[in-house]
Amino acid sequence: MKNRETSEALAAVPKKATLKSIAAHLGVSVSTVSRALKSSPDIGRETRELVKKAAQEVGYVPDLGGVKLRTGRTFNLLYIKAIHPQQDVPDGSVAAQVSAITENLAGTSYQLQLMAWDPNDEEAAPLKRAVEGRLVDGVLLDNTRPLDARVRYLLQMNVPFVTFGRTELLTEHPYVDADNEKAAFDATSHLIRQGHKRIALIGPPLIFTYALQRRRGYLRAMEQGGLDVDAALFSDEGVSARRNREVVRQMMQLAEPPTGFVSTNDSSTLGILAGLRDSGRLVGRDCDVVSRDYSQFSNYLNPPLSTCYLDIYKVAATMSEFIVRSIEGAPVTQLQRVFETEFIQR
Repeated sequence: MKNRETSEALAAVPKKATLKSIAAHLGVSVSTVSRALKSSPDIGRETRELVKKAAQEVGYVPDLGGVKLRTGRTFNLLYIKAIHPQQDVPDGSVAAQVSAITENLAGTSYQLQLMAWDPNDEEAAPLKRAVEGRLVDGVLLDNTRPLDARVRYLLQMNVPFVTFGRTELLTEHPYVDADNEKAAFDATSHLIRQGHKRIALIGPPLIFTYALQRRRGYLRAMEQGGLDVDAALFSDEGVSARRNREVVRQMMQLAEPPTGFVSTNDSSTLGILAGLRDSGRLVGRDCDVVSRDYSQFSNYLNPPLSTCYLDIYKVAATMSEFIVRSIEGAPVTQLQRVFETEFIQR
């Protein structure tokens, strides 16, 4: 009796999900399931998402023990995420990026590790420890510099990686980026059409590639608009709300203060708005601000702000797709994408 009860209990336990059982469930080949879980580029996005969802639903967990022994892989991915020091307003895009990457990796063998990085530290010693300790299979980076030392190091070590942001290195590498020059051009051009002649560019330090791209877009718009450029209206002191609040207060004390502002992100925008409020100026009456959004943040302000919007979820999902494909040996030329921002007038 006891043996029969044990047999019945075991029979009631669902068998471990396998590639074969997922393939049978979906009516596709085992090879298709395997390649879809690895985000292979020869499998359509719709099929990849369907397979990954099915794998999650049935609780598929790959047995990595043997694979690790055979290949030396860790199945760990490291995101060196820039966290600017002394920010009193946190970067709301971080959670969206991590969420998108981990969701896109669901069903694959990879897991994400996040490492906060001070962008003023160009060398990033923790990165070298992770790589030389063979703790990770691939790396994600952001806040790139034109001649980024981290990128040069990863190229030298032949470690798969993807950057959020481009460099100016001669060696091609995988990246996902926004068209920052066009975003700044669109924002500045909008303010010129609104009749503004004194337009301030509030941005990050010019050691970063995207800061240089934004300045080029701003300068091109000013030139096309026939407006003089005043160096006093440039700020490259970072994205901290607190610091940009003080920067704007100082600008508003100029003999000819700015009436238009081009912002870098949500934190900078809050600093600009606080600085204008401190100076007794009202947005929409005395000044106009064009923000740079990764969310619908600017639509909830009073008044709502025009913005250059970039879907950070799509950016992060593409980064996670590219890093897996890079590990699998996809050509670099297939792992480069620039997203255009969408100008939203409010």
